[in-house]
Amino acid sequence: MLFRKVSNPADMKEGTVELGKAGIEITSPVLGVIIPALAFFYLYLIHVYPVSDIF
Repeated sequence: MLFRKVSNPADMKEGTVELGKAGIEITSPVLGVIIPALAFFYLYLIHVYPVSDIF
């Protein structure tokens, strides 16, 4: 994974979605926030607020 400092926000690449024989590739600066947020929400539901049947 390569990180670089962007001095001008206009220089940031926009998100792209590529579909090919090798699979699907999604590139977006927002994915770095979305994936950990989904992981946190999943772990919260499993360990902190488990949903179970009461009947």
